Amino acid sequence: MIQDIEPYKLNNQYRNIKPEPGDIFLSYCNMNILANIKENDVRLPSFEDLPNPDDAMSEAVYAFSVDDINIFLLMDAPEKADGFEYTDIRKVYNADIPWIPLVAATGLHLTNWYRDNRFCGRCGRPFTHHKTLRALECTCGNLQFPRIAPVILAAIVKDDRIVATRYKDRPYKGLALNAGFVEIGESLEEAVRREVEEEVGLTVTRLHYYASQPWGHTGIVMAGYFVEIDSHDTITLDEDELSEATWFTRDELPEQTNNMSLTARMFEAFRRDEISY
Repeated sequence: MIQDIEPYKLNNQYRNIKPEPGDIFLSYCNMNILANIKENDVRLPSFEDLPNPDDAMSEAVYAFSVDDINIFLLMDAPEKADGFEYTDIRKVYNADIPWIPLVAATGLHLTNWYRDNRFCGRCGRPFTHHKTLRALECTCGNLQFPRIAPVILAAIVKDDRIVATRYKDRPYKGLALNAGFVEIGESLEEAVRREVEEEVGLTVTRLHYYASQPWGHTGIVMAGYFVEIDSHDTITLDEDELSEATWFTRDELPEQTNNMSLTARMFEAFRRDEISY
């Protein structure tokens, strides 16, 4: 999955440091990342690639490090970086360097949070960076940390079948699992039961936790469950959320060739009959 970058290690503890010219920076325009991509050869820019690196370095914000590689954010897109262009972030998924997809996604998460929190929601004054924490602070005492929204994934299984869905009105058109945000006052398990009932009209009887995954593209962390249902297995589709929901046998389920997402990992675990309760 995207977080599986061994033997490298992501250190996401904030440090109040300034960049060096050779340090990497991340810059985004919507869902596009500044990069040099040639098939699986993906290179992220350093400040040395900019015509005026000193100006950019003075505005950069420390993001995190991978081993001894320090990585920074540039909130304002640089006018020019020789050899680099803004490209759909999904094109870095197949990078030969395993930490690049995680860095790209997590950097986007942080960039969106910084951009959406320029002013205090309590008093309206500009936020400033906390000196030692990954936080924004205001003179009124308001302290804000990065927001991470919990989302559940539910793989509904019965005998040798699993429910695969397709989203309605979303760019991603591949197979998906039942999913949804955890609502206020709700446990993860309650969210699973509610989403399954709402989206496909089935009743969950047992839940089995599988794994979790950060997904910085949308600022969420996902918790995946394999779930069993009662004897009623007729799907009632929520047409506002889904365009399709279908039972697949293991033989019918297509192989997931991209193992970046928790969804793909769960489909493959079922297809290969590698789940156990």
